[in-house]
Amino acid sequence: MSFEMFKSGKLHFSKIEVSVMRCLVEKRTKAIGPALAELFEIGTAAGLKDQDEVLRALYTLEGKGLASPEPEGDFTSNKWKATEVGVRALEVVEAAVVANTAQKAA
Repeated sequence: MSFEMFKSGKLHFSKIEVSVMRCLVEKRTKAIGPALAELFEIGTAAGLKDQDEVLRALYTLEGKGLASPEPEGDFTSNKWKATEVGVRALEVVEAAVVANTAQKAA
């Protein structure tokens, strides 16, 4: 999946997916070592108490190429990370939210 799909607006994200991505990207930018986030940590940061909801969002993000389990391909893993495309996609999503908010305020 190319980054251009995100810029074109052809992909949609739920609020939960955006919250989960924020957690993964923050972990990645602050990490000195591996940029891995545990399921409980992701759920807490995203404000989710149901681990199934966290997993559902992670699986969806993985399908879009934005998140990846560690080790790669192990979907039973408790450790996940944002991909490079995921970091860039979150930047685009957040910029669009800011622009939309500013437009509504005007």
